[in-house]
This record gives sequence, structure tokens and C-alpha cells, in this order.
Amino acid sequence: MVVILVVALLLGVYVAAIIFFRTSKQDPAFDDDHKTFESSDSEFEESYQKALGYVSQGNPSEALTEIKECIRLQPSSAKAFNLMGDCYNALNQLDDADYAYGEAIKLATSNYVDPQLGMAEVWVKRGELQSAIDLCQEVIKCTKGTMKTKEPAEAYFKIGLIYMLGNHKSEAMECYRELQNLDQESANRLFERIHQET
Repeated sequence: MVVILVVALLLGVYVAAIIFFRTSKQDPAFDDDHKTFESSDSEFEESYQKALGYVSQGNPSEALTEIKECIRLQPSSAKAFNLMGDCYNALNQLDDADYAYGEAIKLATSNYVDPQLGMAEVWVKRGELQSAIDLCQEVIKCTKGTMKTKEPAEAYFKIGLIYMLGNHKSEAMECYRELQNLDQESANRLFERIHQET
């Protein structure tokens, strides 16, 4: 019984940490690598910005209305499908999140790996921990040799938390060491979580 409670608590901490990490690092501005709409398409941009606002306010249900409008306007927007996946994930509607992340992955350029990170969260919630680790490791591999630090940091953070779910502290500490080179704040959060469990 205690083991079940500990696993449930760790899973809750994992989900809360990942949602915080994804929304706190969300860049509402579109950079050149991730443009998903023409700057002249103000309707899309307006709806997308509204959706981001709802997400930052902790209201994924309202955000979905705006995201669906974005997808109606630009059905090939990987960023819109990714944000849709994030909202469904936050609402624990895993099949819908899986679909949205899958569409985002199909539409994304090779250097846009956020949908894989979202899909990994869905797999964790479904108990498919090794699949989630594999997907995060794919993100790390895709971003190796690039200037990106946010995405591999998030991937290492997730892997570390997954290892903690399985009580694999030495593997979680390896993730911590990698995180130190990418994002000290995330490394500190993982370190705290590792030592909360001792």
C-alpha cells in the first residue's frame, strides 16, 4: 500500500514539474526556427496568443477553443497541434493528447522537438516509461551539436524524474550531471527531487 502511495505521489510530482517546466520555458514569441504562420495572418497569431494566455492562466479548456481556431486557419501548424497536445495532456485526455502530438510530430521540422517531449509525458502517464525515456533520448540526439539547450535540458529532466519513479537514483544523478551543463535551475530542481526521496 505504501509503495502504491509513493508511486502515485512521485507521478503527481512528475506531472506537476513537467507542466511547470513546459509552461515556464514557453516562448510566446515565434523565432525563425519555429515559425508556423505567415506574419500577415493576424487571425492565426491572435488566436495562438490568446491560447498561450489561457495556458499561462492555467485554463487549458479555454485554450483549446482558440487552438482549434488556429488549426482551422492553418491545418499544417505543428506549433498549434503541439499546444493542443499540451492542453489535452493537462486535462488528462491522453488519447486526444496522443493524436495532437502525433500530428505535430508529422508536421514538424527536424529541429522542432517539443511534440516528442509532450508525447513522452503521455507515455509516462500511461506507464510506458521506457518508451518515454527512448523518446527523450531521441530529442537529446536530435539537438546534439546545436545551440539548443532548453529541449535537451527538458529531456534530461524528464528522464531523471522517470528514473526516480523507478527508484534508479544513480541514473537520475547522471541526468543531473548532464543538466548542470545545460540549465542549472533545472539541475537544482532535479537534485532536490532526488534527495527528497532519500
